[in-house]
Amino acid sequence: MGQSTHKLPINITDIECVTECWTYYRLIILKTSPYYEDWLASHYNLFATDNHRFLFGYVRLFAPEYYDAILFRKQIYLFELEEYNVIDTLKKELSDGNYLNMMIRPIKDKDWIHEVLIYGFNDIDKVFHTIGYENRSFKKIDYSYEHILSTLEKVKAHFRKDNQKGMNLSAWHQYPITAFRINDNYCSDNCVFDAYRKLLDELQGAPLDLNQMKAPGEYEVYTKIHKGLSCLDALSDLLHKVLNGEIDDEKAHLVIPALKKLHEHRHMMVITMKYIQKKWHKALFPQTADHISSYEKCYETVGKWLNMSLKYELIGKTEMLQSILSEIPQVAEKEFHCLNELVHNCIDWDKFNENYI
Repeated sequence: MGQSTHKLPINITDIECVTECWTYYRLIILKTSPYYEDWLASHYNLFATDNHRFLFGYVRLFAPEYYDAILFRKQIYLFELEEYNVIDTLKKELSDGNYLNMMIRPIKDKDWIHEVLIYGFNDIDKVFHTIGYENRSFKKIDYSYEHILSTLEKVKAHFRKDNQKGMNLSAWHQYPITAFRINDNYCSDNCVFDAYRKLLDELQGAPLDLNQMKAPGEYEVYTKIHKGLSCLDALSDLLHKVLNGEIDDEKAHLVIPALKKLHEHRHMMVITMKYIQKKWHKALFPQTADHISSYEKCYETVGKWLNMSLKYELIGKTEMLQSILSEIPQVAEKEFHCLNELVHNCIDWDKFNENYI
C-alpha cells in the first residue's frame, strides 16, 4: 500500500526572480539544493526586446536545456493521461522524488490554463500541494484530486484548439507536464569562472540587430535587442515613448515590469560579485569591496525607480518618470565603471594563477 501523504522540500522564501513564472518554479526547486548560490551567481544574463520586454536570456529566452546540468527533467505525456490513471501517475512521480511542473486550469478562472509546481499530495484530504500564481503573487495552493480529474479533458482541449501550443511550450519553456529533480552529480567547479564571464557580458552589453534570411544570400533585420548594461538604454527609450505619448502605459503596463526585471537582475549581479569575491579572495585587490559597494548603490537606486513607477501607476504624475529618465545616465556611467574595474583591474593575476589555476 502506497504512502497516504508525501511532500518534497520546497522553499519559496526570498526568490530572486518572480517576474518569470518558468524561472521562478525552477528556482524554488534549486533553492532546496546546496548549489543555489553557485547557480544564481553564474547564470541569468539580461536582454531587452524592441517591444520593451525585459527577459533573462542571451538573444532570446533561455531554452529548457539551460538547466539540464543541475535539474534532471523528463516528459510526462499529457495525452496518455486519463481519468483512471492521472492521479496515480502524478503521485508515483512525486513519491519517486520528482517535482511536477504542470499546466492546469486554475480554480478561480475557468478560461485560463497556467502552470503550477506540484510538490506533494495528501490522500486523506485528497489534494495535491502546489505552488501557483494567484492574486499577483506566488503562494501555496491545494488542488483537489477531483479538480484535476474534472479539468483534465479541458486542458487537453486547450492544446488541441491551438495545435502548435504544445510544441512552442515544450521548445521554449517546458513540456505541458515536466518532472524535475535536483541533479546530485552537478559539478559547481566552473561556476566562479562563469560568474566572471557574466560580469564581462554585462560590461560588454550593447544593442544588437538580429537578422533573418529572406532568401539565400538575402537578409533583413527583423528585430533589435539590448544586452547587458545597454538595457538601461532600452529603459530610456521606453520612458521617452511613454512621456511622448507613443505608448499608453495605462494599457500596455510596460514600465513596472521593466523596472522590476532590471531590479531583479541587479540583485543577482550583486550576488555574482560577492560570490567571486568569496571564491577568489586570495587574488583580489582591496578596492574590490568598494566597487561592489558602489554597484550595490546603483541596485538601490533602481529599487527607488521601481517604487516611483508604482506610485506613477497610482497617481499618474509624469514627473516621476522624468526623474527616473534624468538619473539613468549617471547610473549607467557608475555601473560601467564598477564592472570595468572588477573585470580588468581588481585581480592580482600572479596570485590568481598561483591559487586558482
